[in-house]
Amino acid sequence: MSNRSIGKFHPPESFKFQKPRLVQRLRMLSNDNQVKFGDRFAFDYMGASEFEQGLLGQCIRRMNSSCQVGQIMISGRDGLAAWDPDYYNLEGAEFVINRIWDDSLRLKERAEFNQLSYDRWKREVREMRENPLARNLSFMTDSWFEIEYGLFWTWKKCNINDIRLNFRKSVAYMDAKKESA
Repeated sequence: MSNRSIGKFHPPESFKFQKPRLVQRLRMLSNDNQVKFGDRFAFDYMGASEFEQGLLGQCIRRMNSSCQVGQIMISGRDGLAAWDPDYYNLEGAEFVINRIWDDSLRLKERAEFNQLSYDRWKREVREMRENPLARNLSFMTDSWFEIEYGLFWTWKKCNINDIRLNFRKSVAYMDAKKESA
């Protein structure tokens, strides 16, 4: 199997991508573009992988300096993505995201990114709209962030361009913490 293959899939050479391993599950807390990434999204605890070798902070720094964004199709559904252009292009990002969806990629932790998860998310969103006082206590994943190479995606409606501002706020916060130490 070539290094560019994922399972039975052999993308065209024009697809720029990396095989992901560390995908962090997220839940969008707000659409506020004036807060740090970690204040806009709740992280589903997945062990220490999100902090291995400082990967999360390094990835946020890279995404802050050169992130690209776009609309993607996730198994026939609208989705939004942001990616590090050193490792992905739009076609490569969409290809990898759909391979995670169809379970063709082995990740370090389960992504909970498939039809069953999507249906559950839609049902829980509908139930919360119908009864705002009924809050589901389970972690409701609606976004994902591949932290080794820089690939973020969501099926939740938002202004994907705002993600750049969240990365910028996060880097400013990390820099301020470094200076005060």
